[in-house]
Amino acid sequence: MNKLKLVGLGAILCCGLALSQTDAGAATISKNELQGNQMSTKVVNFKNRSLSANILEAIQKNRAGADFTSFHYYGIAGLSPTANYVNKDGYVTTKTTSIHINQTNDTYYELIDVNSGTILSTGRVVGQQIYFDTITLYTNGDYRILGNYNEIAQFDVYEAAENKIPVIKAEDKTIRLGDSFKPLEGVTATDEEDGNLTSSVEVESNNVNTDKAGVYSVTYTVTDSDGGIGTKTIKVTVLSKNTPPTIHAEDRTIYVGDTFDPREGVTIWDAEDGIIPIEKLFISLNEVDTTKIGTYKVIYMVLDSGGTLGMKQISVTVIEREVELPAPELNTVLNTDTTVEGKATKNTTLYLTIAGDKYQETVGDNGTFSLTLDQTYAAGSAIEAYVKDDAGHTSAVYTGTVQKNTFEKPVLDKLTDKDTLFTGSGRANTTLVFKIGNDKYESAINENGLFKATLDQTYPVDTAIEAYILDPATNEKSEISYAKVVAAEEISINRVTSIDKLITGTTFANATIEVKVFGYRDRIYEGASDENGKFNINFTRFYPAGTSMTVKVINPVTGHEFSKTVQVYPRKPSITAILSGDTKVEGLADPLGEIFVTVNNKVTQGIADSAGNYLVRVNEAIPQAASVSVYQVVKGIKSEPTEVIVEQ
Repeated sequence: MNKLKLVGLGAILCCGLALSQTDAGAATISKNELQGNQMSTKVVNFKNRSLSANILEAIQKNRAGADFTSFHYYGIAGLSPTANYVNKDGYVTTKTTSIHINQTNDTYYELIDVNSGTILSTGRVVGQQIYFDTITLYTNGDYRILGNYNEIAQFDVYEAAENKIPVIKAEDKTIRLGDSFKPLEGVTATDEEDGNLTSSVEVESNNVNTDKAGVYSVTYTVTDSDGGIGTKTIKVTVLSKNTPPTIHAEDRTIYVGDTFDPREGVTIWDAEDGIIPIEKLFISLNEVDTTKIGTYKVIYMVLDSGGTLGMKQISVTVIEREVELPAPELNTVLNTDTTVEGKATKNTTLYLTIAGDKYQETVGDNGTFSLTLDQTYAAGSAIEAYVKDDAGHTSAVYTGTVQKNTFEKPVLDKLTDKDTLFTGSGRANTTLVFKIGNDKYESAINENGLFKATLDQTYPVDTAIEAYILDPATNEKSEISYAKVVAAEEISINRVTSIDKLITGTTFANATIEVKVFGYRDRIYEGASDENGKFNINFTRFYPAGTSMTVKVINPVTGHEFSKTVQVYPRKPSITAILSGDTKVEGLADPLGEIFVTVNNKVTQGIADSAGNYLVRVNEAIPQAASVSVYQVVKGIKSEPTEVIVEQ
């Protein structure tokens, strides 16, 4: 910061003395003298003007931008000076290019730098103000404003803060087919220096089609007064027209005395929302009286997420229970089963005869039963079954036979060229016999019908697999299942640093590769792996540490896609040659990277400049044979270290 000189006005203000008329011949500087090299040694005269009660103007808020705001100055009252790029503390900065003051009684105005003897700008009268335009200021200058060659103001200059990129605020949107879409509606932009830039937001791209359902994108940009560009991309989802939800409910017939649950068996489907939970169903009318014979109405209502109403009316008929009960329904009984299951009238007793053996089981409240047999029965064995209720009513008789169990072939899970565990399913309590290539294996299938077989080794892609099931109790064999060893869906990506313009790794041979770089308008690079699975995809630029990249691979055999996301690491810092006795370590790293220098286990920190150059001074001279290690941290990401031994 330029300190106030104790000459002319400065001396008077600092000492708190009243101003008086001085000898004009001794203190007034001619225009020619102001332009000479002796300017800084002259004392500039103050004519008899009233001083402001407070020589510092009031400080406004939001000063960091290009708008003209007031700033601190020393001088006569009433000038009300303003400038562009005033900092938040109310001082002119090195970015300031124009200053305005109120016009006084003077007729000629100049902005000068006393230190360099330079007239920076001649005042231009605009209405009641004086404009000093196209000026360049430095923190080491001594800047004065003269009126008719007499000093009327002095101000200090501070280094300008680094320009911040403007921020666009815009949210993803969901609309319906045919809706009006205004891309700038609700979009705002702010800048730390310029303030509100909403009116400057532009739509860079917009592919939204409100006549076709789909997901679209809109990209916005805004540029601040320093040329900093902020971008934002949102997703716009266009949904089809909202249709009413459909309530699936059927007319029902129940018996007198039955319990009636109006929600039982009811489902709700909506074209936009999918399945709607039954809890959202509203029963607007339920006339059902299960104590009386009759036909009753039940009306259902439901709203979808778009507020559209769906309705459904059903009839519920309550009848007297028939004296003859319906025959029970048995699930197919196989020659390998030891359980018979099925449905029958609830709260009755099931009587079952199979191959002459008799069984009895209770039918539950839900109308189902499960009966355990003493043994398995041969295919073709006769089955008869009926139920009785507590009143002694007997149902019609079910008749059938035991069926032969078809021996299904095993189901084989995928086996990759990286697997040593082979899994799948088949008939419970049997043995899986299988061959991979020329190697034969056996594995037990447990009581849950699952198997896990440990292999001696991995097998190459396309190795043939054959497998069948052997039932040790009957020596029956299933049909053979065939498969092949497939490639494991893997991808290996080598580290990418801030000085790399490519990404490399390995995956399937001849696979399609797509690399998406996030934060840079989602840049996408494409390529392919070679016959050995290696890939090498070049970028058009370097990407800074912390940048995320997703590598997507498409399996050329199955067409299946899978991906892996990595981030860019800071580069390994370089180290300029070090000689014994040096007290500094320097080199090249990422711009503004945090530098950590270790000399013989003693750590010293530093910061690289905006170009990536760093210089870290150590407390002691570096001895010969010392071990020196340097790494950097950028955005919390640590680079690999660079290590050297001091040889001279």
